[in-house]
Amino acid sequence: MKRLIIMLAIATLIFSCRKNKEQSYNYTFFGLENGANWKAQSLSVMAKPDTLYISVSTFDKNDDVKKHLTFTNISLSKGRQLLFNKNNPNRAWAVFYTLLGGGDVIDGNYIPCEGQDNFIEIQEIDLYRKYIKGIFQVTFIQDKPYRPYLPDTIRFTNGTFSSYYK
Repeated sequence: MKRLIIMLAIATLIFSCRKNKEQSYNYTFFGLENGANWKAQSLSVMAKPDTLYISVSTFDKNDDVKKHLTFTNISLSKGRQLLFNKNNPNRAWAVFYTLLGGGDVIDGNYIPCEGQDNFIEIQEIDLYRKYIKGIFQVTFIQDKPYRPYLPDTIRFTNGTFSSYYK
């Protein structure tokens, strides 16, 4: 529980400070979001030994975060890792948010849909350069509080990524 609180505190610090997009988010994720082309910027950090935290965001025309996808507790090893919701912090998990107010207010909160093929797969690792490359797929369903004006389901398919990590 203490680790979860620390992780949430770090995430709050990371996302509450206004950042220069060019300096913070400079590696790209591609795929389809509900069938439409999707491109986002990422920041990957080694949260603890051999474990990555990957933050993925899209920005509006004012460079404010519009949508945010997080992969947490990702093992720094080749292979497919199933994604679960954040209720089990000892496993790889994912969460997706839509944001308002210049990226300061969470509007929609989404968790992985159980029973779907939700995964992130690291296919290449370069430990010297601190670089990873791979694929992902995840289906999210809207969590509480429910917002009737937002989609019930968000599907990311054909996802690819390459990122350096710190």
